[in-house]
Amino acid sequence: MKQAGFIFFVSSFLYATTGHLNGLVRDASTHQPLIGVNVIIGGTELGTASDMGGCFRIEKVPVGSYNIRVSMIGYEAVSRANVHIVPQRTTTTNFDLHSAVLEGEGITVTAKYFEQTRDAITSSRTIDIEEIRSDPVGAYDIMAMMQALPSVVSGSDQYNEIIVRGGAPGENLFVMDYLEIPHPNHYPEHGKGGGPITMVDTEFIERIDFYAGAFPARYGDKLSSVMDVTLRSGNRERHLGEISMNMAGFGANMEGPLAENGSYLFSLKRSFLDFIIISTGTQAVPQYWSSQGKITYDLSPTKKLMFNYIGGIDAINIEGEDNPSLRGAENVEFDSQQATVGMTYKNLFSKKGFSILSLSK
Repeated sequence: MKQAGFIFFVSSFLYATTGHLNGLVRDASTHQPLIGVNVIIGGTELGTASDMGGCFRIEKVPVGSYNIRVSMIGYEAVSRANVHIVPQRTTTTNFDLHSAVLEGEGITVTAKYFEQTRDAITSSRTIDIEEIRSDPVGAYDIMAMMQALPSVVSGSDQYNEIIVRGGAPGENLFVMDYLEIPHPNHYPEHGKGGGPITMVDTEFIERIDFYAGAFPARYGDKLSSVMDVTLRSGNRERHLGEISMNMAGFGANMEGPLAENGSYLFSLKRSFLDFIIISTGTQAVPQYWSSQGKITYDLSPTKKLMFNYIGGIDAINIEGEDNPSLRGAENVEFDSQQATVGMTYKNLFSKKGFSILSLSK
């Protein structure tokens, strides 16, 4: 009995030191799934190929941080660094591949008379969740992280407002899963998009596309910049939960499968500074709540519905009315609420195109 128990313990320990990797590989232009794409985990002998739906899965990957390389003939190879594999969890990493022309023998071309002007390089940057986690500047705040990019500055140390090339704060567009979010931060100001603390749960982010200029026409008439945030879908294998605490507050998030073809994400967070500040004698006490959710449901292999919600409740009360230095400000109270809810319908109607319809309020 002791030997059997020891063998069971060792096998359980070995199983706990491995995780799983899965994801989806798509064509960046048409969003169609790609079949037979090679997925290799750097530094190991593990790898696989995407199936008929563009999905891949690699099981029993040793716990650690890896470089994932994805390649296919006719497409540019993509490498993603610092993908973390955690024990008994499934790490999801999706890839969008851009088509590339197969190169043949070199041809020498001699210029005559006039030379065609080269296109200007677009001021854009794509950031995934692994880069956000390893960034030492942003403090897990995606808008503060953008302030470290070229041509971007902050308005003040107290706000994560983005100012691009001298533009006004209200000239920036914030998009999340095809929905425009006018106020993604707590304690917003009218006509601005920044604030002291973001409401977006960073653990839900899959990637961020930031344009500091020359952004596509689909983003509308904003003048300075566009931050396009893509959220991941929830875990479709089992229900998971996590409790977190940092300087922005404490809370929990949950995710898991929903029915047979769907998944959900939900988070709820609250500030805790009011519990500490009151005991120090400080009068201005900030209090805020934030919540975020996403439901993804596949109507068919080519049709998808996404429901998104993000909202926050903010308050600041002046404590200590008997303090003579606060004469005239004893009754100052600030309360605000902001929320955005929307639905997105995505249809891959052909192998050469797709359509997206979004409604939000």
